[in-house]
Formats: sequence, structure tokens, C-alpha cells
Amino acid sequence: MFQSILPLRVELDAAQRKLEEATNELSRKRQALQEIEDKIKALNDKFENENFEKQKLLAEIDNCKKKTTRALRLTSGLVSERESWMLSGE
Repeated sequence: MFQSILPLRVELDAAQRKLEEATNELSRKRQALQEIEDKIKALNDKFENENFEKQKLLAEIDNCKKKTTRALRLTSGLVSERESWMLSGE
């Protein structure tokens, strides 16, 4: 009876070693995957923050353009007003 069990025992030990190796490899792969997912999340967070900053800067640029346009119109209006004052003063 021991003769019939011995080959099965050897086969079981080999299968258990293979299972342990596969389990260890799976654990390493899961850890590597977690690290990659963490990096992706960090990059996505950074992207969202940078995109938000970009939108703020674009809004500020637009606001500055509007202010510049108004300032130019005001300056132009003041120049024509100055000319009319100078003509009325003569």
C-alpha cells in the first residue's frame, strides 16, 4: 500500500511547490499592478489639478483682454475729448 501512496505523495509535494510558486508570482504581480494603479491615480489627479489651473488662467487671460479693450476705448475716448476741448478753447 505504501508503494502506491509514495508516487502520489511525491506528485502532491510537487503540485504544492508549483502552487506556492504561482501564488508568490501572483502576489508579486498584484503588488506591481497596485503600484501602477497608484501611479495612474496620481497622474490623473495631477492632470485634473493642472487642467483646473489652465481653466483659471484662460479665464484670467480673457478678463485681461476685456480690461485692455475697455482701457483702449477709454483712452481713445479721452483723446477725442481732449481734441474737442482744445478746439473749444481756441
